[in-house]
Amino acid sequence: MESLGLTVLYMIVAVAFIGAFNARGVVRTSLAALLALACLGAALWHTNAWRARKMAGVGAVGFVFGGESAPAPGHPASASGSHARVSGAGGGEDLREDFVSDVAGLVARAMVLRAALAAEDPSRGRALSDEAYQAFEARAGDYVSRSRRLREQAAHLATGGAAAGTALARSARGANEDGAEEAVEALNEALQALTVAARDLRAFLRATGREEEQRLAASFRRGVQAAAAPLRRAAAGVGTGFPPSGD
Repeated sequence: MESLGLTVLYMIVAVAFIGAFNARGVVRTSLAALLALACLGAALWHTNAWRARKMAGVGAVGFVFGGESAPAPGHPASASGSHARVSGAGGGEDLREDFVSDVAGLVARAMVLRAALAAEDPSRGRALSDEAYQAFEARAGDYVSRSRRLREQAAHLATGGAAAGTALARSARGANEDGAEEAVEALNEALQALTVAARDLRAFLRATGREEEQRLAASFRRGVQAAAAPLRRAAAGVGTGFPPSGD
């Protein structure tokens, strides 16, 4: 695009000089000549600027990839080099800490989901107003979505994330990493129960008979209750307190 722009500029300069040569009268010739010179000056200025940018780009490439030159601060090459140093020296420790932090975050979100499910009472659904019932339906759908997302994230930690962390920490495994891996196993168990409970709650709203409603409500409560013990184990594995639940 810059080359095309310069070409257009010089074409305008050529047209301006043609106009100056064909002008009649002193005033017209003077004005045409001044305009032509102005166009030529602008074209030369943009040409010099383009050459300067081009030379700067070549210098930057040589600066980054040269054998003795050091990358500039903030340049991608500098960032990759620092990342390599971190990976070589303390990257394993950082990765283990990130793994434990990710597990703790998922455990906390699973606790919030279980608390929200435990606060629901399907048996009162029929007594709700239309507006409240619609809000109940929306919450039930949201519980299913949240439980699925949490299960996917926990499954990722149990496979790829955990494998990467343990591979780097194989020679220097500590109690935190072991506890986090056990927490992931317990978290997956809890999320499986919570996912079933969320599905039962949504299915309760679509039940066609009283017996089906009672069966789904009982299954919902069992799922919420079944998630309590593994969530406590997961919370203990990452040092997160499990809130008192009263059930």
